[in-house]
Amino acid sequence: MIPLAPIPAIIPAYRAPEMLARCVEHLAAQSHPVSACIVDNSRENRLYTRAINIGLRENLGTASPYFLLLNQDMLLAPTAVAEMVGLMEARERIGIVMPLHLDPDAPEHVTCGGTERAFPLGQHYSGPLHAFSIDRELPWANGAALLLRKSMVQDIGLLDECMRFLCSDVDYSFTARARGWQVWLSVQARGYHKPNASMVSSATALELVKCDDVLAFADKWLTGGLYRRLAVEGPALTPASVEESLRELRQLRSSIADEIARGARNSSP
Repeated sequence: MIPLAPIPAIIPAYRAPEMLARCVEHLAAQSHPVSACIVDNSRENRLYTRAINIGLRENLGTASPYFLLLNQDMLLAPTAVAEMVGLMEARERIGIVMPLHLDPDAPEHVTCGGTERAFPLGQHYSGPLHAFSIDRELPWANGAALLLRKSMVQDIGLLDECMRFLCSDVDYSFTARARGWQVWLSVQARGYHKPNASMVSSATALELVKCDDVLAFADKWLTGGLYRRLAVEGPALTPASVEESLRELRQLRSSIADEIARGARNSSP
């Protein structure tokens, strides 16, 4: 039997050695082999997204068909990685899988059992563990623990570093889905993680980064501001002019479709 290739587990680490050690201990206990790849942010805090991309670049040449992205405060149950891999292997278009997040102080309570709306701040499903019994497709997955399919990463690229701390998980999920990949929750894959840990900060500079991240996400996905800056015609675009151009294009498409349908009817015996 050919041994399984260890999955690189990319962990941005920041000034919490005891917490990091516990995270790595839980990885060592996984039923599927995992290799910890620690990106140390303690001297230069590159924040989440850049650290993840560093780890992805360093491990693109490894034999594993998957990557594991992990916060240092996420403690995975022993079968969590195997469960996520099993779901990936059952559905070839799944590109991202997340586990259930359980409250470490009350493990019968799910703090993140999937996702709801993404903007302006992400919302999660939560509740008693018994209420989460079915794997399901998601709009986006929480970045505290993600299994990525390597072929998807090679297809869609790395995370967008314009979102340095928040929103890059939402952005990456949306990018994957826009390219035909799926995002799923594995209910049998479980980790222990306090909710909203990344949202708690007394550092004014980090709060500024968070605001900038949400603005960058909105600029990219919601307002069209990014396109208007990049495109030659961008400054001239208004909501009214865009809608008029789209109306004309829809009319043209409708007339072409009608012409094709008439041709098909006329050519039928």
